Amino acid sequence: RRTAAALTAAAERAMETLLLLPDGARAATKLNLREAFSREWEGFIEEEARAGWEMLCEPAVEKALGDVLERLSSSSREKKGRGRDARSPTAKL
Repeated sequence: RRTAAALTAAAERAMETLLLLPDGARAATKLNLREAFSREWEGFIEEEARAGWEMLCEPAVEKALGDVLERLSSSSREKKGRGRDARSPTAKL
């Protein structure tokens, strides 16, 4: 089993090797990878939107998202008596 230090060292060695490549070669490779990915994703965009909205409209998902928003709302916590000490600052979204 690898330790965090060993993993970091391996990542640094890999990055050092990649940085030896000319800038133009790295840029061309990134462009090719991104371009192919973008075209594939664009072909899926209608299905992703349909399926995504369908999933987000399921009652269980709507409830879960509503619960998350309620927990994130400082005014909601304060109304329910679960807010922070009045002297403690709170973030507002």
